[in-house]
Amino acid sequence: MKILIIYYSLSGNTRKMAEIIANKAREEVDVDLVNAYTFNVENIDQYQAIAIGSSDTNDEEVDDTVVRPLIEEIKGKLRIVPFSLFGSYGWGGVWLSRYNKYLLSQDINVLDIVTCKKSPDEIARLKLEQLAINLIKEAKKKTN
Repeated sequence: MKILIIYYSLSGNTRKMAEIIANKAREEVDVDLVNAYTFNVENIDQYQAIAIGSSDTNDEEVDDTVVRPLIEEIKGKLRIVPFSLFGSYGWGGVWLSRYNKYLLSQDINVLDIVTCKKSPDEIARLKLEQLAINLIKEAKKKTN
């Protein structure tokens, strides 16, 4: 089993979140941790679960230069595998919940959403580790 974790990080905080998820998931499965700028969508079919992270941008939005186009390109896959969102923010922190409404309108169910203000603290670390556990658990259900 293999999990994909893609991140887009402006200040490094979302990358730190992605690393926490990856480190926890690696206790049980193979993990690819990839910057959104370098991910090759041709490889998407090798993954049984996906987590995508984005820093908030502009008016508390998911990045629309890299992350939104990526999600649009792989949304067929996101409809059939366990999928979670995560990201860091500087203020507010509601952008992923708003984006989740859009994803639901596209028949994409998000398993977990984890956000944290700036750099992940201990509470965020625990939530991110739980996100990894939940992805693995749901992926195993689908492969059995």
